[in-house]
Amino acid sequence: MDFTPTDLGKYRLLERIGRGGMAEVLLAQVEGPGGFQKKLAIKRILPNFASDAEFVRMFLDEARLAALLNHPNIVQIFELGEHDGAYYVAMEHVDGSSLRALCRRAAIVHRPIPVAHAAKIVSLVCEGLAYAHALRLEGRPLELVHRDISPENILVSASGAVKLVDFGVAKAAICSSSTQAGTLKGKVRYMAPEQIRCEPIDGRADLFALGVVFFELLTGMLPFQGDGTIAFMDAVLSKTPPPVERLRPDCPPAVARIVERALEKRPEARFADCRSMQREIDQCLLAHGELIGAHELAELVGSASLVEESPKLDTAPGRRLGMQAKTEIVLRPTRARCPRCRRDLSLSRVGAVEIDGCHQCGGLWLDEGELQELSNHPRVLLACARRFVPTQLPPPASGGLCPRCAASIEPFQYDSLRGIELDRCPRCHGVWLDHGEAEVIDARLDQDA
Repeated sequence: MDFTPTDLGKYRLLERIGRGGMAEVLLAQVEGPGGFQKKLAIKRILPNFASDAEFVRMFLDEARLAALLNHPNIVQIFELGEHDGAYYVAMEHVDGSSLRALCRRAAIVHRPIPVAHAAKIVSLVCEGLAYAHALRLEGRPLELVHRDISPENILVSASGAVKLVDFGVAKAAICSSSTQAGTLKGKVRYMAPEQIRCEPIDGRADLFALGVVFFELLTGMLPFQGDGTIAFMDAVLSKTPPPVERLRPDCPPAVARIVERALEKRPEARFADCRSMQREIDQCLLAHGELIGAHELAELVGSASLVEESPKLDTAPGRRLGMQAKTEIVLRPTRARCPRCRRDLSLSRVGAVEIDGCHQCGGLWLDEGELQELSNHPRVLLACARRFVPTQLPPPASGGLCPRCAASIEPFQYDSLRGIELDRCPRCHGVWLDHGEAEVIDARLDQDA
């Protein structure tokens, strides 16, 4: 069911643009005299969490903290409000793409994000983080750490502005809520070793996370691999990332060294602060004659948005999905092919989730990040699977080619998907889910219900 526009006080809510486990983000518009109109984003607590005292404290902490931040590379907060007993935050709407969306489209068209563009984006994130880390209130340092730097929380606007968003799990001296000992906050894939070990952290933990983002922008892969959360954390603590130049031969050695230093296990071996990392990145760009500005970043966002929309499908949302299943299928010219029947893949959006699938055989392709996030929410996978009703089922067999890197896919057991044997690419770790496998997961969930 699509989102129905409604009013929230003085704001007109137009559509849902994102939804998490406890809050949602909506595109809104406020109007004034003389035809004045302004679009903005509204983040509000979901109704079933509005009475959760601890989450409300976290939400209010985020709003109070973000209101102190006034920087071009950080999304601006306009207002904290309350409507019908639930809190909301009105904030700047960034019309563009997240880094996650840019990475996904780069993988689909087999055209990596240019090194200079990736470096400029990371440099501008360093600029915003440096400001946040150094922020003081009444002369006292806030000791702010974002703790959730990831491609989902870095936005690039259609005009080429780079914005950091979501301080929902940030640590600061003024926060009233606190993290219990032994509790991890943030995304494990981007956590620094000291954060995984639940040791005291400072801004260098954000630098490590930004190093993971930089590595991913350049190579299309995460620097650490693991089949499951525990194995992944062990890899972060004990494994060495593969050399960037091996995965991205056109990456200058100086840029690769910056990534490697940001990913050092020991905080003292990393850059001292974000300014130091930004300075080295900018020196590399200057040395190679790469003048990347807002115009070039806007062109990058524009090229990633060149897709052709087909009519929306009239299909029922997934059972027990727990989210609005606003769906659209986007057909785009691409060299990404189904490993089963070699037809072009298409994009299915269910809420804020995007998954590629095949209209002929009904299969789904998930990159490693999507799989780790969605494996605990199989209903979302099933909702996407139902958008790709097969017209012809090829015999299930391994040996197809990965639609991302053209390596041969192989059988693989993934525990959190209930022991079903999927097909995985050994090179980029993407996973192919046949339509029949989705139906088996569905049947088992119904038996458990």
